[in-house]
Amino acid sequence: CIARHAKGGRHAVVMDPVAEGNLGYHKRLVDTCTYLVASHVEPAVLNHFAGYPVALWHAMAEADEDIAPGELQIMGGSTAIMRATFIALYLGFTEQHYFGMDSWFGEDMVSHAYPVAEPLPPTAQITVKGGRTFLTNAAWVAQAQQFFRALEATQGAFKPTLHGDGLIQEMVRRGNPELAKHIRLA
Repeated sequence: CIARHAKGGRHAVVMDPVAEGNLGYHKRLVDTCTYLVASHVEPAVLNHFAGYPVALWHAMAEADEDIAPGELQIMGGSTAIMRATFIALYLGFTEQHYFGMDSWFGEDMVSHAYPVAEPLPPTAQITVKGGRTFLTNAAWVAQAQQFFRALEATQGAFKPTLHGDGLIQEMVRRGNPELAKHIRLA
């Protein structure tokens, strides 16, 4: 389980629709965790969580497509962490802590804090204006952009604390001071 709030609850967001990509991240299930599973996943993903607390949510499509007419749809972006931001807001959690949301490979070329089965996408070097250069990929650059758009769109409704160092943290230090004052770096 990846997130805990002050009342002791635990939640894990599951967004990737393909069982092959999803299930490797959820090998050890915890019965005290509620798995927040996107409604668009393959049946095998839901079957994997049988016997554990599961709550379904609908991911708002990026296009003008209504995937669940009349139902609440969670906006957020292309990564589970960005959707988790809005799920947490919907559940009333405004103080949010992010671990490992740095959008770069790091000095050791490791992409995640755990083993990843799928091949890594092509890399690119990004230099933050007046700052450092980072090895990243297109998905993480999009994640960084989506993070700042989410902060701007919600007008300070959530108060993120970013733990660690990386591309997003450097963008906070070197970027828009109006947005940066709403973000804590730890």
